[in-house]
Amino acid sequence: MKVLEDTKRTGLPNFLPRSAFLVLLQKKTEVISFAPFDFVEKMWNYVERVVISVLLRHCENCPQLSPSTRRAVENVVADVKKRFVDWVADLVEMEKITDYTCDPAYVDLWNKYIQAGKVKEAFDLRMRLAAYWKIVLKRLVDCMALHMVFGIQKLLNKEMEGEIGLEMMMEEFPSVAEKRKKLNSSIKLLRELKEVVSTIIDQVSTIRL
Repeated sequence: MKVLEDTKRTGLPNFLPRSAFLVLLQKKTEVISFAPFDFVEKMWNYVERVVISVLLRHCENCPQLSPSTRRAVENVVADVKKRFVDWVADLVEMEKITDYTCDPAYVDLWNKYIQAGKVKEAFDLRMRLAAYWKIVLKRLVDCMALHMVFGIQKLLNKEMEGEIGLEMMMEEFPSVAEKRKKLNSSIKLLRELKEVVSTIIDQVSTIRL
Protein backbone atom coordinates (compact mmCIF):
# COMPACT_ATOMS: atom_id res chain seq x y z
CA MET A 1 0.00 0.00 0.00
CA LYS A 2 2.79 2.44 0.89
CA VAL A 3 4.45 1.89 -2.51
CA LEU A 4 1.12 2.45 -4.24
CA GLU A 5 0.37 5.64 -2.32
CA ASP A 6 3.86 7.04 -2.95
CA THR A 7 3.66 6.49 -6.68
CA LYS A 8 0.06 7.61 -6.99
CA ARG A 9 0.84 11.18 -5.97
CA THR A 10 2.09 11.96 -9.46
CA GLY A 11 -0.23 9.61 -11.34
CA LEU A 12 -3.55 10.02 -13.09
CA PRO A 13 -6.86 9.24 -11.34
CA ASN A 14 -7.97 5.59 -11.58
CA PHE A 15 -4.68 4.66 -13.22
CA LEU A 16 -2.52 1.84 -11.87
CA PRO A 17 1.05 3.26 -11.68
CA ARG A 18 3.63 1.21 -13.56
CA SER A 19 6.33 2.52 -11.22
CA ALA A 20 4.60 0.84 -8.27
CA PHE A 21 4.59 -2.46 -10.12
CA LEU A 22 8.30 -2.12 -10.97
CA VAL A 23 9.27 -1.28 -7.39
CA LEU A 24 7.58 -4.42 -6.10
CA LEU A 25 8.96 -6.49 -8.96
CA GLN A 26 12.50 -5.33 -8.21
CA LYS A 27 12.15 -6.22 -4.54
CA LYS A 28 10.80 -9.66 -5.35
CA THR A 29 13.52 -10.34 -7.92
CA GLU A 30 16.23 -9.21 -5.51
CA VAL A 31 15.10 -11.82 -2.98
CA ILE A 32 15.75 -14.73 -5.37
CA SER A 33 18.66 -13.19 -7.32
CA PHE A 34 21.25 -15.36 -5.52
CA ALA A 35 19.68 -18.61 -6.78
CA PRO A 36 20.73 -18.39 -10.46
CA PHE A 37 24.34 -17.59 -9.50
CA ASP A 38 24.42 -20.41 -6.97
CA PHE A 39 23.10 -22.77 -9.62
CA VAL A 40 25.72 -21.65 -12.16
CA GLU A 41 28.55 -22.23 -9.67
CA LYS A 42 27.37 -25.72 -8.74
CA MET A 43 26.56 -26.71 -12.31
CA TRP A 44 29.87 -25.73 -13.87
CA ASN A 45 31.83 -27.24 -10.96
CA TYR A 46 29.96 -30.47 -11.67
CA VAL A 47 30.72 -30.27 -15.40
CA GLU A 48 34.41 -29.63 -14.67
CA ARG A 49 34.64 -32.69 -12.40
CA VAL A 50 32.97 -34.94 -14.98
CA VAL A 51 35.13 -33.75 -17.88
CA ILE A 52 38.38 -34.04 -15.89
CA SER A 53 37.43 -37.50 -14.68
CA VAL A 54 36.68 -38.77 -18.18
CA LEU A 55 39.80 -37.30 -19.77
CA LEU A 56 42.18 -38.42 -17.02
CA ARG A 57 40.83 -41.92 -17.33
CA HIS A 58 42.00 -41.87 -20.94
CA CYS A 59 45.42 -40.59 -19.80
CA GLU A 60 46.15 -43.52 -17.50
CA ASN A 61 48.69 -44.99 -19.91
CA CYS A 62 50.35 -41.63 -20.44
CA PRO A 63 50.55 -39.94 -17.02
CA GLN A 64 52.74 -37.09 -18.29
CA LEU A 65 49.68 -35.75 -20.10
CA SER A 66 47.53 -35.58 -16.97
CA PRO A 67 48.73 -32.18 -15.66
CA SER A 68 48.29 -30.40 -18.99
CA THR A 69 44.91 -32.04 -19.50
CA ARG A 70 43.69 -30.91 -16.10
CA ARG A 71 44.97 -27.37 -16.68
CA ALA A 72 43.25 -27.22 -20.05
CA VAL A 73 39.89 -28.25 -18.59
CA GLU A 74 40.21 -25.84 -15.67
CA ASN A 75 41.13 -22.96 -17.99
CA VAL A 76 38.27 -23.56 -20.40
CA VAL A 77 35.63 -24.09 -17.72
CA ALA A 78 36.77 -21.00 -15.81
CA ASP A 79 36.42 -18.90 -18.96
CA VAL A 80 33.02 -20.36 -19.85
CA LYS A 81 31.77 -19.98 -16.28
CA LYS A 82 32.78 -16.32 -16.19
CA ARG A 83 30.88 -15.63 -19.41
CA PHE A 84 27.90 -17.51 -18.05
CA VAL A 85 27.93 -15.53 -14.79
CA ASP A 86 28.01 -12.26 -16.76
CA TRP A 87 25.07 -13.47 -18.84
CA VAL A 88 23.08 -14.43 -15.73
CA ALA A 89 23.78 -11.01 -14.19
CA ASP A 90 22.29 -9.35 -17.27
CA LEU A 91 19.34 -11.74 -17.20
CA VAL A 92 18.51 -10.97 -13.56
CA GLU A 93 18.97 -7.23 -14.06
CA MET A 94 16.71 -7.33 -17.10
CA GLU A 95 13.94 -8.94 -15.06
CA LYS A 96 14.30 -6.20 -12.44
CA ILE A 97 13.78 -3.28 -14.78
CA THR A 98 11.58 -4.67 -17.56
CA ASP A 99 7.96 -5.75 -17.15
CA TYR A 100 7.20 -7.36 -20.48
CA THR A 101 5.77 -10.63 -21.71
CA CYS A 102 3.87 -11.81 -24.77
CA ASP A 103 2.83 -14.98 -22.96
CA PRO A 104 -1.00 -15.14 -22.93
CA ALA A 105 -0.75 -17.08 -19.67
CA TYR A 106 -0.18 -13.76 -17.88
CA VAL A 107 -3.61 -12.37 -18.78
CA ASP A 108 -5.25 -15.72 -18.09
CA LEU A 109 -3.68 -15.91 -14.64
CA TRP A 110 -4.54 -12.32 -13.81
CA ASN A 111 -8.19 -12.80 -14.85
CA LYS A 112 -8.30 -15.97 -12.80
CA TYR A 113 -7.02 -14.13 -9.75
CA ILE A 114 -9.37 -11.19 -10.14
CA GLN A 115 -12.50 -13.15 -11.08
CA ALA A 116 -15.04 -10.51 -10.15
CA GLY A 117 -15.95 -6.86 -10.92
CA LYS A 118 -14.20 -3.78 -9.67
CA VAL A 119 -11.38 -4.25 -7.17
CA LYS A 120 -9.21 -1.96 -5.15
CA GLU A 121 -5.96 -0.86 -6.74
CA ALA A 122 -3.81 -2.48 -4.06
CA PHE A 123 -5.44 -5.85 -4.66
CA ASP A 124 -5.24 -5.43 -8.43
CA LEU A 125 -1.53 -4.63 -8.16
CA ARG A 126 -0.91 -7.69 -6.01
CA MET A 127 -2.76 -9.96 -8.43
CA ARG A 128 -0.91 -8.54 -11.45
CA LEU A 129 2.40 -9.12 -9.70
CA ALA A 130 1.44 -12.67 -8.73
CA ALA A 131 0.50 -13.49 -12.33
CA TYR A 132 3.60 -11.85 -13.80
CA TRP A 133 5.90 -13.48 -11.25
CA LYS A 134 5.00 -16.93 -12.57
CA ILE A 135 6.08 -15.74 -16.02
CA VAL A 136 9.38 -14.43 -14.62
CA LEU A 137 10.25 -17.72 -12.90
CA LYS A 138 9.35 -19.76 -15.97
CA ARG A 139 11.42 -17.47 -18.17
CA LEU A 140 14.46 -17.65 -15.88
CA VAL A 141 14.40 -21.44 -15.74
CA ASP A 142 13.82 -21.86 -19.48
CA CYS A 143 16.53 -19.39 -20.46
CA MET A 144 19.09 -20.87 -18.09
CA ALA A 145 18.32 -24.44 -19.17
CA LEU A 146 18.72 -23.60 -22.86
CA HIS A 147 21.87 -21.56 -22.26
CA MET A 148 23.42 -24.25 -20.09
CA VAL A 149 22.84 -27.07 -22.58
CA PHE A 150 24.12 -24.87 -25.42
CA GLY A 151 27.18 -23.90 -23.35
CA ILE A 152 28.07 -27.53 -22.65
CA GLN A 153 27.69 -28.52 -26.29
CA LYS A 154 29.92 -25.62 -27.33
CA LEU A 155 32.46 -26.52 -24.64
CA LEU A 156 32.76 -30.10 -25.86
CA ASN A 157 32.48 -29.45 -29.59
CA LYS A 158 34.78 -26.42 -29.96
CA GLU A 159 36.57 -24.99 -26.96
CA MET A 160 37.93 -28.04 -25.14
CA GLU A 161 39.81 -29.63 -28.01
CA GLY A 162 41.64 -26.43 -28.92
CA GLU A 163 42.69 -25.71 -25.33
CA ILE A 164 43.98 -29.22 -24.72
CA GLY A 165 45.95 -29.09 -27.96
CA LEU A 166 47.56 -25.80 -26.92
CA GLU A 167 48.54 -27.08 -23.48
CA MET A 168 50.11 -30.21 -24.93
CA MET A 169 52.02 -28.40 -27.68
CA MET A 170 53.81 -26.42 -24.96
CA GLU A 171 55.33 -29.59 -23.48
CA GLU A 172 54.89 -32.21 -26.17
CA PHE A 173 57.54 -34.69 -27.20
CA PRO A 174 57.50 -36.52 -30.55
CA SER A 175 56.58 -39.76 -28.81
CA VAL A 176 53.55 -38.08 -27.26
CA ALA A 177 52.01 -36.91 -30.53
CA GLU A 178 50.12 -40.14 -31.13
CA LYS A 179 48.82 -40.22 -27.58
CA ARG A 180 47.65 -36.62 -27.91
CA LYS A 181 45.71 -37.67 -30.98
CA LYS A 182 44.09 -40.46 -28.99
CA LEU A 183 43.28 -38.07 -26.16
CA ASN A 184 41.61 -35.67 -28.58
CA SER A 185 39.56 -38.61 -29.80
CA SER A 186 38.43 -39.23 -26.25
CA ILE A 187 36.96 -35.74 -26.19
CA LYS A 188 34.53 -36.90 -28.81
CA LEU A 189 33.29 -39.49 -26.37
CA LEU A 190 32.29 -36.71 -24.04
CA ARG A 191 29.94 -35.40 -26.69
CA GLU A 192 27.99 -38.61 -26.33
CA LEU A 193 27.73 -38.54 -22.56
CA LYS A 194 23.96 -38.42 -22.36
CA GLU A 195 24.17 -38.95 -18.62
CA VAL A 196 25.85 -35.57 -18.17
CA VAL A 197 23.30 -33.66 -20.20
CA SER A 198 20.42 -35.60 -18.61
CA THR A 199 21.71 -34.77 -15.13
CA ILE A 200 22.04 -31.10 -16.05
CA ILE A 201 18.52 -30.93 -17.45
CA ASP A 202 17.15 -32.65 -14.34
CA GLN A 203 18.90 -30.17 -12.07
CA VAL A 204 17.69 -27.21 -14.12
CA SER A 205 14.08 -28.41 -14.11
CA THR A 206 14.09 -28.88 -10.34
CA ILE A 207 15.89 -25.65 -9.42
CA ARG A 208 14.16 -23.96 -6.52
CA LEU A 209 14.11 -20.23 -7.19
